[in-house]
Amino acid sequence: MVYSARILALLLAASIALVTALFLSLIQSVESSALLLASLISFSAAYILSYVVLEFLFFRGINKIDKMMGKLLKKELKNISHNKSEGLDPFENVLNDEIAAFALLKQKEIEELKKTGSFP
Repeated sequence: MVYSARILALLLAASIALVTALFLSLIQSVESSALLLASLISFSAAYILSYVVLEFLFFRGINKIDKMMGKLLKKELKNISHNKSEGLDPFENVLNDEIAAFALLKQKEIEELKKTGSFP
């Protein structure tokens, strides 16, 4: 299954709407139109909130980190910038700093090996 913010938000919103409808169905005085309306409202709110959280705080941060790791694997160490990320995700900030520090360390090692002549 392909994991994306939309699919995960859709599944989460559907399960929240289902639980909302099931709990409201336990009350005898609630009509079916009210059940449907409550389900639609809870589905809409849950979808929007979970999509925003998943897309902007999780998936975009992971994609940035994936691009940086791809550059590391391709040995493009000079292209990795060490600019401070001002995102909301603290894990992204820590990982970006660690990856940039690792790239800087490897770039210094390569330059040192080139100077001594033991690196092609």
